[in-house]
This record gives sequence, C-alpha cells and structure tokens, in this order.
Amino acid sequence: MIQVKGYSPEPLMRFRYDLTNAAGLVTNEQVFITKQYISTNVWDFTTNYFQAFDVSLVLGTNLITLRATDLAGNATTTNISFVVSYAGATKPPTVQLDWPKNGAQISGTIFTWSGYVSDPTATVNAQIVNTNADSKRDWNHFRRFLLRLGQRRPRNQ
Repeated sequence: MIQVKGYSPEPLMRFRYDLTNAAGLVTNEQVFITKQYISTNVWDFTTNYFQAFDVSLVLGTNLITLRATDLAGNATTTNISFVVSYAGATKPPTVQLDWPKNGAQISGTIFTWSGYVSDPTATVNAQIVNTNADSKRDWNHFRRFLLRLGQRRPRNQ
C-alpha cells in the first residue's frame, strides 16, 4: 500500500485515478487536495498539495493513471508504473506484543491480543498453548484479534 502525494501549481476542479494490476482494474478513485498555499503577491493559490490515500499494490506491475482538471477545464493525464517485488527482501517481519507481556499468564476464553507487526503485508500465525505445552487448535478463543498495523486473521495451523 502506498500514498501517492504531489502538488499542482494551479487549483484543481477534479482529480481522480485508476489502478490497473494483476488484481484487476479500479477506476475513478478520488485524489484529495490536502493543503493549498495562497500567494499574497498574486492573490491566488499557487501550490495545491494532493494525496491519493491507501493505494493497494500487488506483486508485479501496478499502473496508476492520474487524471486532473483545472478550474478552466483543462485536463491532463499521466501514468505512473510501480513494480512490486519481494525478491530482494531478506529481513523477516517482526512482531512486537503490547499485551499480554512475555511470560504473563492469562485465563478465560476471551482476551485481546494487541501489538505491532513491522510489515503490514505480513501474515500473522498464532498458536494457543496450554500449561502442558500442548497446542490447541480451537480458534474460538480468538473472539477479538487486534493488531494496530495490518489486521490479519490467524491461520489455523
């Protein structure tokens, strides 16, 4: 997932994007004007910052087509291509638990497990172990499974 940011030297009336990749085609997504700067020399907006929030990319080529129209009706289109590859990724993601702390003993059938994962695209596998170090495969114990980054469902192992 990326944030597409930039600026335009003119105020924009309409700003949209399309995304084409192996997952398919998403069209007409809104790009937001996040900030404007007005010049007191010309009494006009001279810098207009924009952002396309949370653009989901997939492995392979991702083509983003940006379409902007200014207040006079002049339109422009530009294409940006991103290639996602994990071929060079050698560092595994890390998990930092906030609760329960390491070594804590908990009981009951419902609890909240919270923490961080360094890579929001990572899959988190969890296992419940009882006091005899036996694995339980009953995922009903996970009524609420919370991660602050990259919410992922546990995989039943």
